[in-house]
Amino acid sequence: MPSPIFISRPSAGFSLAAIIRGFQLTFLGAYRALMNRKLWRGAYFKKALVAIIFSVIINILLWLPLLLIKHTLLFAAYIFGSSQGGKIDNIVSTLKFMQTHVFNLGPFLIQAYRYFRPEVDEMFFSSLEFIDSVYLSKHPNTDRLYSPALKKYSSRSEIASGKKGNHWVRKLVGLNVTSEGFVGFLHSYFKRSLMSFAIYSVANIPFFGPIAVSAYSFYNFNKEVGTIAALFVFSMGLIVPQRWLVIFLTGYWGSRSLVRELLTPYFSRLLFTRSEKEKWFKARQGIMFGFGVGFYLLLRIPFVGIVIYGLAEASSAYLITKVTDPPPAPALAVHWAETQTVWTRQNEVISGSDLVDDGFGAAMIGSWVNSEKIVSKNR
Repeated sequence: MPSPIFISRPSAGFSLAAIIRGFQLTFLGAYRALMNRKLWRGAYFKKALVAIIFSVIINILLWLPLLLIKHTLLFAAYIFGSSQGGKIDNIVSTLKFMQTHVFNLGPFLIQAYRYFRPEVDEMFFSSLEFIDSVYLSKHPNTDRLYSPALKKYSSRSEIASGKKGNHWVRKLVGLNVTSEGFVGFLHSYFKRSLMSFAIYSVANIPFFGPIAVSAYSFYNFNKEVGTIAALFVFSMGLIVPQRWLVIFLTGYWGSRSLVRELLTPYFSRLLFTRSEKEKWFKARQGIMFGFGVGFYLLLRIPFVGIVIYGLAEASSAYLITKVTDPPPAPALAVHWAETQTVWTRQNEVISGSDLVDDGFGAAMIGSWVNSEKIVSKNR
């Protein structure tokens, strides 16, 4: 007898082992990227300094309005002889929570930086070239090289995606020259922010709020991680404070969005349709989630957010070499994208055997942790 339609299992690409491996690749990929001597040249130090300056500006833009609101309210309370210090602190605390966890303004501004400065994409390709050179030193006769293959493709919007132009975003931004990627980035952010705000608003409704948000969490996670995990999230939503559940949901969506942005240099050059791209991520969603969560948390470190984002971009080049194959020549790429919707090297990457065959060896503690037992349990 078939299971009811609302009962599901996690997809093949989503497992505890895959999430752990993805989280590990956050740090391992960053470590590999920092081994690239090109990143230690003077030109990159100057770019890092510029990134730090912009990171400081972003932090000022985030904190200054809150400080102005707090001191304006305190001044008004003093003028009118009212003692409302506790209420004012609650108002500012609520605004800070919405800024940090509901609208995620910090990560949004940091990710938007890539569309105005070219060095983020340069970090990706510099890291990819370095990874290829290390792999080539161990496998001299290999043709499994990513950088020369990917550079044969020019950067473009998703021509074959069939996605509409989101003209309302262009009008809102008011830019004469805006890439399709930036328009899509804004559209995705506004959509996600509205959903987060709706959940936060409903969560504060007595009695009904926790049930509604938990039910929505179950519906959202059931098709992604399976019924058992979704029921766990539903149960926790009824127990923990609603702010914690909002932080969890927005963090989940934010980390998924972040990893998609980090792979922009890859997908902006290859002709994946919208459907193929979704299948590509679904086949690898566990390792992508773990990778995204790691850098999503690191991006919140004050004053160095953009520097960390650049390091994340360099690290994503290492990730690409683990989860996909080098693209063929452009003339042969018509049906290639469809072949990548299935992750054929999943067991090698998650078990760790692929990590010791890339030329780097196990130079970092934990760079190879054999998790074949975990993999077998999640099959």
